[in-house]
Amino acid sequence: MADPAKNNRHPSQYLNDLEEWGENQYNPGHFTGGRIPPYYKYARRPMVVVVLLIGLSAVISALITLTTSARDLSNLLPGGLALLAGGVLVAGSLARLLRKQNHHRKSSPDHHRSAARR
Repeated sequence: MADPAKNNRHPSQYLNDLEEWGENQYNPGHFTGGRIPPYYKYARRPMVVVVLLIGLSAVISALITLTTSARDLSNLLPGGLALLAGGVLVAGSLARLLRKQNHHRKSSPDHHRSAARR
């Protein structure tokens, strides 16, 4: 029987999956039927944090624009749209971060042990 550890060339499973993706990314049908590319399989929080920072910067810049030029009505629409777009980005990224944190808390083994003791 073949040892599965010999097939892995890298110490990290992510690197093994990334190498497999690099070798088979143009192979039609390779990633159908349950195989997914590593950038989807190992997606973490950094992109959510980046979106949160972009949203916060849009909100801050819109607020600065709206407060410094309160008398100029030509900045009202662009400032309002930037405030709305930034608010949507901030709300969505915060909701995703909080949902992931609650999901990790509920699926942790310590949570199950404390719930069983009650």
